[in-house]
Amino acid sequence: MGKAKAITATARKLAVLVYRVLSGDLVYNDPGATAYHQLNRARELKSLRQRAKLLGFVLVNQSTGEVLLHPVS
Repeated sequence: MGKAKAITATARKLAVLVYRVLSGDLVYNDPGATAYHQLNRARELKSLRQRAKLLGFVLVNQSTGEVLLHPVS
């Protein structure tokens, strides 16, 4: 596509979003900090599971004793 076309497409997409917000067609709804923290925690847990699997470790929830990742046999 090329760098110039990509920049033009991105600028157009942003311009359309700004226009829709200013004209009242689109209402921004902030999910809040709690939603961000939950999403970030899920992302970190997924990353930890992958790293533990690569290293041959088992993840265990300390409060419940539940095994979060079974070892590879």
